[in-house]
Amino acid sequence: MGVDVSGGVGCVFAADVGKDVSDRSCVVASGVVVSDVGGCVVTSGVGVDVSNVGDCVVASVEGAGVSDGGCVVASGVGAGVSEGGCVVASGVGAGVSDGGCVVASGVGAGVSDGGCVVASVEGAGVSDGGCVVASVEGAGVSDGGCVVASVEGAGVSDGGCVVASGVGAGVSDGGCVVASGVGAGVSDGGCVVASGVGVSDGDCVVASGAGVSDGDCVVASGAGVSDGGCVVASCVGVDVSGGGCCVLSDVGVFDGSCVVFGSIGISVSALGACRINRW
Repeated sequence: MGVDVSGGVGCVFAADVGKDVSDRSCVVASGVVVSDVGGCVVTSGVGVDVSNVGDCVVASVEGAGVSDGGCVVASGVGAGVSEGGCVVASGVGAGVSDGGCVVASGVGAGVSDGGCVVASVEGAGVSDGGCVVASVEGAGVSDGGCVVASVEGAGVSDGGCVVASGVGAGVSDGGCVVASGVGAGVSDGGCVVASGVGVSDGDCVVASGAGVSDGDCVVASGAGVSDGGCVVASCVGVDVSGGGCCVLSDVGVFDGSCVVFGSIGISVSALGACRINRW
């Protein structure tokens, strides 16, 4: 520990325990970091997350991950292995996704492809060189775009203003889809979301429970997250107005098309005016 290695591609690597350092296009977490000559960053040690400048990402969680030079990440206890087509495998049971924005999850751990998606394993996530960041036990980090990852269970998001939350971490593809929930969800590349409690599609419909939203002006409550459109999520008993969208109250959620989910019932309005029911 305590060793700093700086690469020659405009990326600074930090190896101090408990520190997250980012420069213009690189995110580095704590641990021992060693960089090779191929423009790829390799890490070893417990709880280490390292991202390179858009070419290669490697993360290790009690077993060291291996990645190729094409922005692929492998992580997990048993160590995952990725191919050269931006595919990632991770988790105890190891979920595998192909290069077409399809994600499969393992036991408590989601995986994603190389299109701005993050996978996490027990609080320690990894990010590719695009615009996605995952946290490591108490340190949430954000990239230069508009995505932030949370702590404990680690919510993850892609570069399209999508946020996922939940105990078992969520998984999203490179489009605008988010999955969340205790058992983690699975989403395809067509803006469809599955969660542990509810299900929503990519047309501004939200599922409740852990709280998930797509990148098209949708917000779910609970974790309280919003995308970059104009939507806001509320906490219990709080009314929030989001730009030109709707206002929600209690534990309900809404999208930009005025579809409202209440704490017990559901009210849907396809008209221009938004109708919100409370229970």
